[in-house]
Amino acid sequence: MSIRTELIKYSYRIVLAGITGFLLFQVLFRLLGLEGVPDPLSALLSGSFLYGIMFMATDTGRWIYGAMIGILTSLIRTFSAWPEGITFAILLANMFAPLINNSPVYIHCIGYLPGY
Repeated sequence: MSIRTELIKYSYRIVLAGITGFLLFQVLFRLLGLEGVPDPLSALLSGSFLYGIMFMATDTGRWIYGAMIGILTSLIRTFSAWPEGITFAILLANMFAPLINNSPVYIHCIGYLPGY
């Protein structure tokens, strides 16, 4: 398989997991009644979250990685002084990517073998 085919094969996983994690946490914060939390759709469409999850999150096909980016972005936007958190979320997720890739749970569930 070519590199292009591999990227197309795995690229949807990060995006789908990131958007799902982001929306779930935005809905949760909204239901908890936290002050200043926008509705999930406007939070998704405002800022640079969609740009970041599509073009900046580049680990190959990790569901956990994408969900971590979405959840961290939602947490940073809600509880910090910064209005945007996608860059920090991607940096934090990249920091934990080697741990996710080599964890026994990930290897067992996904079938990833080190050195593949």
